[in-house]
Amino acid sequence: NQADVTTAFLYGDIDGEIFLRPPEPYYRRGCVWKLNKSLYGLKQSPRCWSLKLNQLLQELGFYPTKSDRCLFVRKGAQPAYILVYVDDLLIAAKDQSTIKEILDRLSRQVKTKDLGPIGTFLGINFSRVDQDIIKASQARYIEELAMEFKVTDANPLTKLPSLDVELLDQQPVDEEVPYRSLLGGLLYIASMTRPDIAAAVSYLSRYCDKPSRMAWRLAKQVLNYLRFTKDKCLLLGRLDNSGLVTYADANFAPAGDRKSQSGAVFKLAGSTIGWMSKKQKTVSTSTTEAEIIALSMATSETLWLQNLLAEMNLSIELPTKILEDNQPVLAIVKNQRNPGLVKHLDVKHHAIGDYVLRGLIDVVYTPSRLQLADCLTKVTNDSSLADQILGLRNRGVCPMMRFPRLEGAIKLCEECLPNDRDAQYSTECRRYCYSMPDYRRCRLPLL
Repeated sequence: NQADVTTAFLYGDIDGEIFLRPPEPYYRRGCVWKLNKSLYGLKQSPRCWSLKLNQLLQELGFYPTKSDRCLFVRKGAQPAYILVYVDDLLIAAKDQSTIKEILDRLSRQVKTKDLGPIGTFLGINFSRVDQDIIKASQARYIEELAMEFKVTDANPLTKLPSLDVELLDQQPVDEEVPYRSLLGGLLYIASMTRPDIAAAVSYLSRYCDKPSRMAWRLAKQVLNYLRFTKDKCLLLGRLDNSGLVTYADANFAPAGDRKSQSGAVFKLAGSTIGWMSKKQKTVSTSTTEAEIIALSMATSETLWLQNLLAEMNLSIELPTKILEDNQPVLAIVKNQRNPGLVKHLDVKHHAIGDYVLRGLIDVVYTPSRLQLADCLTKVTNDSSLADQILGLRNRGVCPMMRFPRLEGAIKLCEECLPNDRDAQYSTECRRYCYSMPDYRRCRLPLL
């Protein structure tokens, strides 16, 4: 459920003496007012409200996690979670009675409005596909952004525009276009629900300090692409029985300043819970060096996710698999090769081998065509990998593993053929597939 605290900042306790001049008609010469509570507009009001909310939630048995101070956890016979964004709350528990008990106790201290099951939260629309799967979409926000920047009449665009970085670098600066405002909206969409535009937005963000007409036109084309693919959504929930899995990749020395691009995808139970597309801070001299830097960034995020899940009292299987498509990197990480090419790198990049020895992670090889993070390192028009990140299409994974509750309705499909060596079959589906080798279509529609 989601809830909202009415006039939240007015509940904060002032941590010092603050005086203000009374407004008309209460002003009298020589008189001032002393604040007893925080007000909207004070610099310290957000901090005062945060301390007050922390105190109230701790009285209810919740404590903030060290991995994310906005996530509060209550353990015991009735475990529950509260995610806080200023005055907006998301409350998760096993049953509605627990959520109602939390809201009732919280309402005795501050005025809280129960908004019911999660619907629209921070511009993201959530809806249930079934009991185990939730769909996250920003279609409404995309439409509002398209109207604001007047791309509603543009021709249909179903592919991302190609980016010529060298040509963009030569364009004259034009400060009249609202480039930064548009990029802010695109960044929010790319980081919340649409990883397929993450690489394009990452490259375009490099021109926020020197916007040009060409960069502005490309950014509007990305928005136009979003408008015509707004129905794509992120599926959250148990899509299969896998644990925490990470994909890491790098695009070596792209055009421009030649700094490589890192990409990573983080999945839990087949559902994507995070991704990143970032430019590396240094110029790499080899593909191996770029891949190790990307692997180091992915490892740091993976360790953070392990700590977060542990604080949420969710058990995961260790070591966490990190899928990498560079064989020299695997040899260096597992101490099977002298790291002469990368010995000049920072110590933190060589810590990966130590995490492997401690049993926290396990770097595993995966073919490049199955590397989901590849579409986060470069702008590509191949939507198959992006759809797998969103959970719309699990290539090489048996549908029976994705939807075990529907196994009676599943037939053999093109993604689950016995001659596909990369497919991961469940025992039941393998028997069924071999018994019907000629049936090649799936009757279960893709979500």
